[in-house]
Amino acid sequence: MNELFTDYGIRGDIDGNFDAKTSYRIGKALGHYLDGNVALMTDGCHTSKVVKYPIISGLLGTGCTVHEMEPMPSEAFHLYIRDKEDFSGGIIITDKDYDGRVEFTCIFSNGQEMVEGAMDKIQSYFDEDVKIRPMNEQGILRKGADPLPHYISSVLSKVDVRAIKEANISAVVDCCKSVSALMLPPILDEVVSEMITLNMVQSPKPLACEDRLEDVKSLVLAHRYSMGVVADDKRLFIITDEGEVISDDILFAILAKGTLSKSQGAIVATAYSSSMVDDVVDNYGGRIARSKIGPISVIDRMKDTKSMLGGDINGFIFANHQYCYDMGMALAMVLDCIIKFGPLHNQYSMLPDHRKERVDIRCPENIKASAMEMLHEIHAITAKDVDNNLYIEFPECTIRVIYKGQENIISLICEPGKNKKWKSRMDSVENELRKFVDY
Repeated sequence: MNELFTDYGIRGDIDGNFDAKTSYRIGKALGHYLDGNVALMTDGCHTSKVVKYPIISGLLGTGCTVHEMEPMPSEAFHLYIRDKEDFSGGIIITDKDYDGRVEFTCIFSNGQEMVEGAMDKIQSYFDEDVKIRPMNEQGILRKGADPLPHYISSVLSKVDVRAIKEANISAVVDCCKSVSALMLPPILDEVVSEMITLNMVQSPKPLACEDRLEDVKSLVLAHRYSMGVVADDKRLFIITDEGEVISDDILFAILAKGTLSKSQGAIVATAYSSSMVDDVVDNYGGRIARSKIGPISVIDRMKDTKSMLGGDINGFIFANHQYCYDMGMALAMVLDCIIKFGPLHNQYSMLPDHRKERVDIRCPENIKASAMEMLHEIHAITAKDVDNNLYIEFPECTIRVIYKGQENIISLICEPGKNKKWKSRMDSVENELRKFVDY
């Protein structure tokens, strides 16, 4: 594949290889492949909008009917494409880091981001520079429908709404000026007894969740509320009734417990997950099935093992709802867990204590593989490959070196336990990697 086309989607720099002509050709390639009703959405960033109109022109030129959607949470968009029978697919245009690097995510008619061989075909149509149709056969641009009511109804159908209402749960919700404001407060509004909402007006660049945690925690404690919710369009943080912050592995452990209370089986986790998740899954009669990093790998493994839940660093996937990261479903499951297992503070305090240390190192895509090989050679005696990641075993600890395919990052993860010498091992591996990257 050329530099625009990756295994995860289509990416480019608006100041480099993503000019209007290229965007138009991409639109034609996507239109030739999808060939039908296509929903299109951007994330609201100016850079996303710049490439949107050439993409629309290309889609229309190949005969597609384009339904232009307002910015919304991606999980609602996925579900809309899957459940709308006359749609052949959808396209999401985002600038995730607000730096002019634009990404196209293709959603196919099954609601998933990737089908086997799709990107190869789309690239072949791009290389061919497919011709547009005669004027009388070109497509139509329409205003898209609102998929959120359908999404919210679908989420709530998966939990015990009546029991949640009877529990008189109260919540403080801060949506950090992101599109999560369109999804999370409406879900809670159907089931909670009281709710305070903050930062509901959307902005092209949302606030950082970490900067809002203390304010939400203060409100939860002051009003003696059941929980706090802090979310942007990427991450979800839950605050317990006693002010503890729940995210990532802790949230995964609680969701795994809730899932296994309904149905025994496997939970899919990646190398990013803490052994805390393994312990909880084992305690509740399940088993961990390991997957490579990335949503496509997690989804494939979930299907292979018939798992109801899969977790990755970017979110959680619920097989009984849809196969994509789903923040709204995660929030609904947290509410369900309060009904089953009691206040969030109690659940938090009962989890096994596994401290996880993590360092992220920027590493250009073109030297990632070489960097991993370098570490493997240095630690050849104790290193082993696990799902394209490197596990370096020391007497004091094991350091996981994780190759994250979608970003220019290599992560080092260590669960030190009670051994105090882990830090020198972590520092040593980090220095080896940084020297190689900076060379």
